[in-house]
Formats: sequence, C-alpha cells, structure tokens
Amino acid sequence: MNYLNPLLLGGLLAAAIPFVIYMFNRSQYKVHKWGAMHLLDAAMTTNRKKIKLEQILLLALRCSIPLFLALCMARPVITGMKNLIRNAKSSMVVLVDNSYSMESGDAVQNSFQKATEETSKVIDSLPRGSQVAVVGMAGPISKEEVSGYDLSQSRRVIRDAKGGFGSASPAESLESAAGLFAENMHHADRQIIIVSDFQKSSWGDKKSESRKRAFELVNSANVKPRLVLMDVGQEAQDNVAVESIELSQSVIGVGQKVKIRANIKNFSKHEFADLRVYFRADGESKAVSQANLGSGESTQVLFTHSFDKPGSHIVEVSIDTDSLKADNACSLSVPVLDELPVLLVDGDPDSRALKSETSFLNFALKPFAATKSELKDMTVPFTVEIAKFKPEMAVESRVMILANISRLTDEQLKTVSEFVSTGGGLMIFPGDKIDYNWYNDKLLQNGRGLLPLKLGKINSRTDEEEPASIISQHYDHPALDLFNDPRNGSLNGASIKLWYELQDIQGGSAESETVKTLAKLDNGDAFLVEKKFGHGRVILSSIPADADWSNLPMRPFYLPLMQQLTAYLASTVYPPRNLEIGQNLAAILPLEDAGKMVSLTDPVGNIHDLPVVAKGSKSVVEFEDPQFPGIYVLQTTNDETIHYVVKTERSESNLDRMSEKEIQDLARDMDAALVKDYDQYRETDQSRRYGHEIWMGLLWIVLIAAFGELFLIQYFTEKRV
Repeated sequence: MNYLNPLLLGGLLAAAIPFVIYMFNRSQYKVHKWGAMHLLDAAMTTNRKKIKLEQILLLALRCSIPLFLALCMARPVITGMKNLIRNAKSSMVVLVDNSYSMESGDAVQNSFQKATEETSKVIDSLPRGSQVAVVGMAGPISKEEVSGYDLSQSRRVIRDAKGGFGSASPAESLESAAGLFAENMHHADRQIIIVSDFQKSSWGDKKSESRKRAFELVNSANVKPRLVLMDVGQEAQDNVAVESIELSQSVIGVGQKVKIRANIKNFSKHEFADLRVYFRADGESKAVSQANLGSGESTQVLFTHSFDKPGSHIVEVSIDTDSLKADNACSLSVPVLDELPVLLVDGDPDSRALKSETSFLNFALKPFAATKSELKDMTVPFTVEIAKFKPEMAVESRVMILANISRLTDEQLKTVSEFVSTGGGLMIFPGDKIDYNWYNDKLLQNGRGLLPLKLGKINSRTDEEEPASIISQHYDHPALDLFNDPRNGSLNGASIKLWYELQDIQGGSAESETVKTLAKLDNGDAFLVEKKFGHGRVILSSIPADADWSNLPMRPFYLPLMQQLTAYLASTVYPPRNLEIGQNLAAILPLEDAGKMVSLTDPVGNIHDLPVVAKGSKSVVEFEDPQFPGIYVLQTTNDETIHYVVKTERSESNLDRMSEKEIQDLARDMDAALVKDYDQYRETDQSRRYGHEIWMGLLWIVLIAAFGELFLIQYFTEKRV
C-alpha cells in the first residue's frame, strides 16, 4: 500500500484522544457500608459487565473515527489489486519518439505513422476523466505540449504530430514525465508509455547511465507509475545519408566560383552503384553527379557554382535512394557579398607613397583597383585617421584593422569592443607609435579585453645575425591553409628585424588558454595569434603592417596573406544562419528599423510576425527556440530576404536497432511491460492494472462510525431507562 499524502498519516495519533479522555473521566466510586448490600451483588455484577462492554464499544467507535479520517486524508492506494468493478481513471504520459529514424519503414507505413496510430488507440481506451500528456522524445509533438483532461485534444495532437527531428533523448523524456506526475497528474493509476523504434544511437549502452538516473527519479514518486515499452520499429532498411555540406571559401562574392563538397555515407550492408546525387541552388536544379558507395563507406561529391547576385542563398545536395527521407538532403544558407567593406584605422598617416602605416594594406586588399584592372575587387578598404574614427564607421564594416594606433578614446574602445563581440573581425598591428602601457592595460584588461596577449619587450637581431623569419610548416588554421600548397608561396621568405614579444598575462612566453597561435618566428616567438571575443575574432601581429621593421610587405605572399586573414575574419556570420534545433534565430538590422515588424515563415508554412528591437547602435529581431528542422525565411522591412537552415544531427542515420533480447532486457531492467501494438497493450493493461485509491470507502467508514456512535448512545440510554 502507498499513500499520496503520507505526511497526513501523522493524524493517526488523534485516535488516542478519545482513549485519553476516557481514562481521565472514569467514574470514581466511594465505599459506603450498608448491611443489605449483599442482596444487590448479583444484579450489580451483571449490570457492571454490560456497562463496561457498552463503554468499550463506544470507545472503539470514537477512536476509529479520527483513525479512518487520517487514513482517508492520506489517500491510501491499494497495489496488486485488479479492478474488477470499474475502470479507474488514469494519469498517463505518452513519450512518442519523433526522431527522424522513425520515418523509416515500408511503402505502406513507416514507424512514426504506426506510433501515432497505436497511441491514438491507447488514448481512446482511457476512461472518461483521465489525464493524458503527450511528449515528443526528440522535439515538440505539436506547437504546445498537451497535459490535461481533454482526451479529444490529445487525439488531435497525435493525429497532427510531426516527426523528422534529431536524435531521441530517452533520459530527458523520462525526467519530463516525472515532472508532470509531480505537478499535474492526480490519479492513482499512473502510466508511462514509451513508443519508440529503439535505435541503438538513442538507446545504446552509452546512454544507459543517464537513463538509469532518470528511471530512479520516476520511481522516487509516492505512487510509482507503471511503465510500458511499445516497440513500433521495423527491421533496418538500406540507408544512405547526406551528412553535411562544405564550401571551399569562407567568404563568397558575386561571380566567384565556389566548390560545394557534399559528404555522403552508406549506412547499409549493401553496395550502391551509380548513386545519383543532385545539386540545387535557390530551389533550381543545377547539376547531377554519380557516386559508388560500398557498405559502410563514405565519399565526397564535388559541385562548382557561382552566384550572380548578392544576398542570402540556399544550396542543397540530395539523393533519392531510400525510404528515410529526412537525411536524403542537406541544405546550407550561404550569404553572398557584392563587396567586403574593411575599415583601416591609420595611426601614422603620411601623404607620401607607401609611407603611411596602411599603404601596403590598402594595396594588398584592392590589387585590381591599384593596378587599374578591369576586374573588380571584392574587398573594399576605407582608410581613416585615428582622430577621425567614429562609431558609425564600424557599423558599415565587416573587418576593422588598427595599424600602429597610439590609443583609443573610451568611446572608440567601446565601439570596437561592441563591433567584435557582435561578430566583427579585428586585426591589430602594433608599431613604434603605440602607447605601450595603454595596450597592456585598457586593451588587454587582464585577459578579458580585445588584446589576445600582452605586449612584451621589442626583440631584435644584430647586424651580424640573420634576420628572424617565419617558420615554414603545415598550418592547421584555415586562414593559412592556402600556404600548405607550395605553389602559393611560403611565409618563410620574410626578413624581420624587430618584433614585439607576445606574452601571456603572467609575463611568460607561452600563450594563454583562450589564445591560438597561427604562426611562429624561427626563435619560437609568436608571429600571429588569434583570440575569440564574443561572437567575433581578433588577430594580433607581432610586427607592424608597413615595411619599417621587416620586408614582409614586399614579399609575394603578402597580398594573399592579407586577403586570407581578412576573409577569415569576415567569415563569421553573426547571428548564424545555419543552426541546430533549439538555437535562436536572429538578425541584426539598421537602427532605423527599430519598432517595425518583420515576418518569418517556418518550414511548415506558418508565418510569424516579429518585432524589431533597438539594441545599442543596431536593432535586432529574434525568433526563440525554433523546433522544426528545415528552411526559415525572414523578410525584412526593406524587402531583404534572409534564409536560415535549422538542422538535425545525423546520428540516427544509422538504422541499427537493438536486438529483441536487448529490448527485452531493457524492459526487465526498467520493470516495464513490453508490447508491439495496442492489442498487446490492452491485454497487458488488464492483467497489470493496479493502484486504486480507497479513500472513498474510508470516508464511508468514518460516516458510519459517527452515526453509529450516536445511535448506540441513544440506544444504551433508552435501554437503561
């Protein structure tokens, strides 16, 4: 027997009150000697026994009233008793696996369709007044979770349920069920029904510990719910998945040819010969390729495409080989630039040719314009002296370069910090004009500021020594990956006479935990270091951008090096447009759009009107917690279209199921019944139903005892008279 309100069992102590009162109020007899008393002894003995019996009976009734009342208020639940009289109302939580592996199946019905059909039958069988909560194990089963007495609403939710989400989360789902029972479920007959295909990716040994903890939480309830596992999975089908798409360039301009690389894997036990792979851009078919895939093999399929206009674009690679449609296609949102604005902040301006601090940078970032070529530069640098640098200039830029500036005002520093933290890219070139103490104080801020590392002493080589050079190595960083091919030149050719020693906060020569070294000098000092700051990045050079301390600007690799670094810093698309389920969708818009409304269309066609809110020098629009995978389209106030792709992880592309024995062992470990469909569930439910409250019967006992006491008092009184 269990109790729904065990604390109220303390009321059982009230049963002692009538007994205590009886003991304190017993009649006290006085002895008077009377010669004829012996004549009444026989009659008194008989009456005394009757009165004592009557008093004991009344005392028992009076003690039973608070006893049974306390039991009634504690709401006892009888376990192990079949309900032979009527169907008890149930509190049920149905955990439906809506991950995309559930979309596999035969031509007639997939696993998810079977799950919704069998779940509907279970809900239909519940007695009137029961409670049902329907919860998706991989994503929301509907726009809002259902938990209430409206069984018709639950049936409607199941009928309209959407699948195709990422990996199922059994542990989190069980924890949600435990929370629902603790807060919203009130009937004694409690059930958790888990409807799943029991894929190893979600139910395997790697998830057993978290699942065990969640199961213990469920069992810790005052009334333990009974568990039912409904296996609606089918034998594993052949499956090939488009796992991901990669682009050859981090920044794409109009008319530039970009390579789209699709990663495809065969999860089946059979070979796929001449697998057709389709490439689409903005919904239009562009190319078809073929691939051969053996069992368990992966391959890459390459497509080439150029975009003829700037803005937001969608590329998609798809196949059509199997019934699991969710992983047969992969999409990517691609922003295409007409030009890349770069702000050069010059700390040592000079009107003479190549004497200004940013002269070489300006030439490297727009070589076609500098040589008066008919070709167009994608990078558009704009140079400003430090004294004329204003906050609005940062708003119009994707990358900012600080070249040998002495220091920034507080307002300028705030502008640069906000620029980087919201996704901008910053390059810092020190030099002989910098305020050394200001850099290591305000710009470093003990490791919390923009400066990646502390500026140490200026190192140099004597005239008799060879100048320092950049170590030629295999570069892991994407900004320097170009130089892993010898045909693109080698960074080793530079001669460096002076350079700043870059140190960690404590003054050592090692980099900090948050800073990554891109390239080093031949003496081990850092040449280029990177730090992530907010949603943006900062790259610090140990030498200036001009030719005062080195011949770097005169080397052939200088131009592609600056182009690569700039493109890398500009590659951060913030807010991101390719997201996982649950990540917020957001867009940064001009400040003048604040207060207006924009519309967002989700993958199922619903249109959401979203407000634009001012934040600092920009305005922001957000859509919280997108739950449906697919393409979202945001239409801004100036008719600009922004595409977002919400993706699911591909772990469930492997359709290997748990074996029958493994599922049976799982059911045994969870003390759960294992069924295949509603018919088996009904048989199991009829034989295992338990958990019937008896408080109503106890209340009747209390009432009968109360009226019985009154009746007996009146009866005994009249009898004596």
